[in-house]
Amino acid sequence: MIAGGCSIATSIVSKQPPPINLSRIRLDWTAFIAVGILAIAGWLAYANSLSAPLILDDWVTIQHNPQIRQVWPLWPAFFPPADTGVGGRPIANLSFVLNYALSGDSLRGYHAINLAIHLLASAILYGIVRRTLQSPRLQGQFGNDAALIAFSAAVLWLLHPVQTQSVTYISQRTELLLGLFYFLTFYGFIRSRESLKPAGWLGFSVVSCFFGAACKEGMVTAPVMLFLYDVFFVAGSLAIVWRQRRWFYLGLASSWVLLAGLMTGLHGRGVGFGLGMSMWSYALTECGAIGRYLALALWPHPLIFDYGTDLGSPGLKVAIGAALVWLMASLVAVGILRKVPLAFLGAWFLVTLAPTSSIVPIPLQPIAENRVYLPLASVMCAVPLLLFAGLGRKGLAGCAVMAVALGVATVQRNRDYRSEISIWADTVAKAPASSRAHNNLGHALLAAGRPAEARSEFEHALQLKPDYAEAHSNLGGALGQLGLDAQAIEHCRLALQFDPKIAGAHYNLGVGLERTGDLAGAVAEFEATLRLNPNFAEAHANLADVFARTGHTKEAIVQGEAALAIVPQLVAARYALGCALWQEKRFAEAAVSFEEVLRAWPDRADIYFNLAMSLHQLGKTAEAISPYETALRLNPNLAIAHTNLALALMQTGRSAEAIPHFEAALLLDPSSAPARENLAKLRGSPPR
Repeated sequence: MIAGGCSIATSIVSKQPPPINLSRIRLDWTAFIAVGILAIAGWLAYANSLSAPLILDDWVTIQHNPQIRQVWPLWPAFFPPADTGVGGRPIANLSFVLNYALSGDSLRGYHAINLAIHLLASAILYGIVRRTLQSPRLQGQFGNDAALIAFSAAVLWLLHPVQTQSVTYISQRTELLLGLFYFLTFYGFIRSRESLKPAGWLGFSVVSCFFGAACKEGMVTAPVMLFLYDVFFVAGSLAIVWRQRRWFYLGLASSWVLLAGLMTGLHGRGVGFGLGMSMWSYALTECGAIGRYLALALWPHPLIFDYGTDLGSPGLKVAIGAALVWLMASLVAVGILRKVPLAFLGAWFLVTLAPTSSIVPIPLQPIAENRVYLPLASVMCAVPLLLFAGLGRKGLAGCAVMAVALGVATVQRNRDYRSEISIWADTVAKAPASSRAHNNLGHALLAAGRPAEARSEFEHALQLKPDYAEAHSNLGGALGQLGLDAQAIEHCRLALQFDPKIAGAHYNLGVGLERTGDLAGAVAEFEATLRLNPNFAEAHANLADVFARTGHTKEAIVQGEAALAIVPQLVAARYALGCALWQEKRFAEAAVSFEEVLRAWPDRADIYFNLAMSLHQLGKTAEAISPYETALRLNPNLAIAHTNLALALMQTGRSAEAIPHFEAALLLDPSSAPARENLAKLRGSPPR
């Protein structure tokens, strides 16, 4: 490295351009081709994931996050809701804001951006590995085959099916962005060592580190790992690194100040100790988790979307995991002391897992496959390196076979994401003892209009965990849809006994009370829901409905507009708002609302009738006739619709057509004075 430094200095002093390196030009073409192949391979593996629905945290991160719909000004995007998956992660939240600006509510747009980030990260990983293998320390051993080894590592990492948890599950964009900026932090540093003007690349590295810190907490390890990389592959000793680049590493470490600020309120996100799991229990669980992550990296089966918290008591697997972690840590420590390059990969695996396995505990989700996203890079780098060391280039042919197999497995895994029901059914099949998996499968079935099947899953969840408040709440929702209101209310009240802060339980109880006629009780529960979760759009919509029915029209309008600000396509809110606007004699706005509702509910006679009345009141009598007729075609027993249609026909000079409708109205409602009086008038006048 000293000789290289002198060469650069001499070049600068003499102001002579460096000689053209034809091999480097060829290598750049090789890199271009490699990145193109990575893009094609990644697209083929994930093309069937673009239609995957919203799942789990996606609902609060995207669907019920009104912030992402405010494209300008941008500054609110940097203060995302604390209780969502983007809480304390402003750059990740900003990405969703920009995503919405580009593609609106199209989920394909969100999936496409996730995939693009993953593809870009794989290209950067390729560049990191290639340039590292071409570094002075490794050039002699790997330099001639650096591009091929780097491509093998990148494509294995790109196509590994465990990555579907981060790529296909939209909310895990935070993990993707963390990986991208982590790699860019390294890439900027590596390029600085090859540049005549390194300051720009070092600045790029520091900025990338700050961006990563604003995406996810795992970025805390980047300065440590880059320092270790410098010692291993560039400087050769701690003293040289600190003497030559201490200000650079202090700049990287200053991102920890930003992280500390962003991590306030972690308990509100279900993160940290004191949430039902002791430090010792969590440590034991994570020993087993790390062992599982390593096993999945080497053999990705079975993949489980959500492991839940029903993991059982520590047993043989945990003991094996603890022994494995201890062995790995010991080997890595010895390797670092002896400066064995492979030890860096072991350190990468353990250190990048450390934030979620020890530093920032997540007791409500102790195991999650998305956490393997960054650590997997070390394993996928080790595979081609070991094969090359043992078999030479022939060993890398095995990487091609593995890449194809991993790509096929990724396609198959993405099929499990084709619907909420399919991914949760797969989870239940692989983790039948998980009460949370049964509960979430029930929730998906309920959303699909299958309450009887949903009830069975909720009851199964409660058999596994009788004090599961959310399952009691959801069971109440299912029972309500089955018409068992008394049982529904009972389970919702049980849920609130176990946990009075479950917004969904208050909401479901409110729905049950509304159905049984206790409107005052329903209002109280919906308001309690919104105190706990102001972005609960359905609670706003139900409040709007109750207020409209009880004559509190101004309050109904406020609640309906609040619901639509959160979820613009929430049809129930649009309908309640239309009814309130009609009562306020804002007929033009009411008509617009009813027309939008009919796009989603085209078989509702009452909505056609409301639209017709709105048009009638606006003096658009001829236009009102068609929706009146449609309402009667859907429900011929609407007496008032017969009367109003007859009046509209009279007013447009079609009195003969009005007579049978007045007659039908009187058959259905003999007390209808308008029908009786107008029919008598028509019969007493000369025929037209």
